[in-house]
Amino acid sequence: MSSDSTVIPRDTNSGWAAERARRGGRQRHSKWWLLAVIVSVTLSLPLSGYLAPAAASQGADLAGFYPESQISYQWSSLREGPLTIFALLAIAGSILVFLAFHLFAGKVRIDGGRSGTTVPRWSRFERLLHWLLAGSFIVLAITGLSLFFGRYALMPLLGERGFSTYASGAIWIHETIGLVFVALLVAAILQWIKGNLFRSYDWQWFKQGGGYIGDRNTHPPAGKANGGEKLYFWLGIVSMGSVTAITGLVLYFTTWTGSEGLVAWSLIFHVLGAAGFIALAIGHVYLGAIGNEGTLEGMVSGRVDCNWAKQHHNIWYEEILQDGVQPEPASTSAADASVPSAKSSKSTATDAASLTIRTDDAPARRPLS
Repeated sequence: MSSDSTVIPRDTNSGWAAERARRGGRQRHSKWWLLAVIVSVTLSLPLSGYLAPAAASQGADLAGFYPESQISYQWSSLREGPLTIFALLAIAGSILVFLAFHLFAGKVRIDGGRSGTTVPRWSRFERLLHWLLAGSFIVLAITGLSLFFGRYALMPLLGERGFSTYASGAIWIHETIGLVFVALLVAAILQWIKGNLFRSYDWQWFKQGGGYIGDRNTHPPAGKANGGEKLYFWLGIVSMGSVTAITGLVLYFTTWTGSEGLVAWSLIFHVLGAAGFIALAIGHVYLGAIGNEGTLEGMVSGRVDCNWAKQHHNIWYEEILQDGVQPEPASTSAADASVPSAKSSKSTATDAASLTIRTDDAPARRPLS
């Protein structure tokens, strides 16, 4: 493995640590504000149900298209039975699995701590594409689930009038954002398909359970995307995402198709694909934003810590170093911190001795919490 002997101060009086904390705080606040706005706007729709006349939510189910048809009754029985059970098991099961995993294993920390240097991971275009896709997905998930489970969860609280108006607004938002989501999904597949092709070393990643189970002292090899991320790409984004998008388009243009059977099958697979996609996305969000220290930073700032890269994506890290990418200080203040201050020579030497980036190939033990 290639070695990196760059010496960067971890903590000095230059204010680097304080600046990093301020920047992290701003990033966290902006993400929470964005999530709050999306949820608030989406869930505030029922309030209009008490101010506006009741509207028919015909797009909510097949009976709205074909009220007297036998297929509409069959769809209703599927919706209230197997489809509802599957959606609940998939989504709630995913939440419970990752909650239990987090309680058992805790947050995966960076071996040896942060190095103080970073390397570029995601371009500005990739980050913009990711967050637009994620934002549209959240809106679609909220509106879609509220429509699917609305009769059980919202109608008792809002009444028929309130839920009817909410459904009309939610359907309009779901259809409009859905068209945007389809375009973003195609762009995401084209952008990341090459980097998600499986390699021989990915099998080792799966055998080690991604390093989360078994021998936690040994980190499995991984390229820019590890085996789990590739599995999510193909099973979630490409497979279930495509099924959800295609069936959604069929339902959107249903007045043109005029096929009752096509609408019925589209509704069924739309629910199956969406529920499965949401269940996988829950795991993706947990591992990227909560379960692993330093992972989310790549999609926020575009850069990741060098020790994080060596721990989670060692093959990719070696490749970019061979391509001439040079690690840089984590912040501009870190560069200033490399200039010796008016300290005693003993203090300066002590600092420098504790600042060298770990470059040995043997990974440190990963704590359970």
